[in-house]
Amino acid sequence: MIKLVSKDKCTGCGACSYICPKGCIEMKENDMHELLPVINAYMCVECGKCVKICPVLNPVETYVPIEAYAARSNDKKEAFNSASGGIASTLYRDGLKENAYIAGAVQNPDFSVNLISGKNIELINQFKNSKYVFSTAYRLYPELATLLKQEKQIIVAGLPCQIAAIRKIFKDNPKLFLIDIVCHGTTPTAYLQQHIKKIEQEMEQSATKMFFRDPYVYTFTFTFTLYNKHGERFYAKRTKDGDTYQFGYHRAISYRESCYYCPFACNKRTGDLSLADYPGLGCIIPFTHEREFINCVLVNTLKGKNWFRKSINKGSILAWERPIDEAIAYNRQLNTHAEKSAYRLMFEKTMRTNGADFEKAMVPLMRKGLRKEKIIRLYMLPKRIVGKVKRVIKNLIK
Repeated sequence: MIKLVSKDKCTGCGACSYICPKGCIEMKENDMHELLPVINAYMCVECGKCVKICPVLNPVETYVPIEAYAARSNDKKEAFNSASGGIASTLYRDGLKENAYIAGAVQNPDFSVNLISGKNIELINQFKNSKYVFSTAYRLYPELATLLKQEKQIIVAGLPCQIAAIRKIFKDNPKLFLIDIVCHGTTPTAYLQQHIKKIEQEMEQSATKMFFRDPYVYTFTFTFTLYNKHGERFYAKRTKDGDTYQFGYHRAISYRESCYYCPFACNKRTGDLSLADYPGLGCIIPFTHEREFINCVLVNTLKGKNWFRKSINKGSILAWERPIDEAIAYNRQLNTHAEKSAYRLMFEKTMRTNGADFEKAMVPLMRKGLRKEKIIRLYMLPKRIVGKVKRVIKNLIK
């Protein structure tokens, strides 16, 4: 019997399902609503292709960044409406002008997320903004295979594990330009759907659109919002305001099991470019430019350098080269994966005893966590005040 990667390490990329010549691997949810491959033993001929293609069991070549930039779209509206600086959207636009196809993550009417490809500029709006939920990638692979057979250029943005799977399947195809989005972790789709359903019941509204980082209340506030069919926002909460989904996500409680063992949460990247927020901007050398809506861009390959430079030279992107150490050192996700906390362990236990009801498991954890964080903030307040006074005095002396 073929043995796939262990369930706690499987990212759900679906490369094994795609590559199986007999079609005997199906992606199914387990008791924690995590999508995992299941082999039909009666159909399996034990060819081993699924094991060889797995980017966890047989890792792809990764790349150490050769350059780092603070960057944003030269179109301020584009930057404002994107999660950070609008770099992915700008690269998509420039690619479409050169007859390339684009691929990325879209949210469906049921709030599930999957990767698709196309050549329609309207897709860019669907690809925009952070999607803090699991996204299925394996349905994209046949689309990529068809396009590459036709020798089409394709720009793909996805999570590092998804980009690793694409590299594993299609090798270093010169027609593929791959962008990995630096990732905290992914939450099973069912948790988001349960959360939205509960809000809809409480608010007596039906959601047709949602954001994890709504640009209309500024993306940097990380506000979870829901809109009805009339375009009216009827729900808006941040983690500290008591949104259970945001609390579970941003406190690394509700991720897929594999996210706590992720081999891609490091400075060796799977994409030609890597995109992230920029928490350490200015920590090594001063940054004197506007700081709002800034992407951290890691250039990992010569292909990535050429594509990125092309958009800079066109004037589509504003970019300032930064120390690579600065870009990496202050971004936790470029150094290590999420760790299991006591809250995570309690969450797992409760989910397995309550029929995987996300809200019932998360509400008591969130209340306890927010109370603890409030106490810590009060305890640290005098130190923060002293630090602020010292900085003011230091600036006055200068």
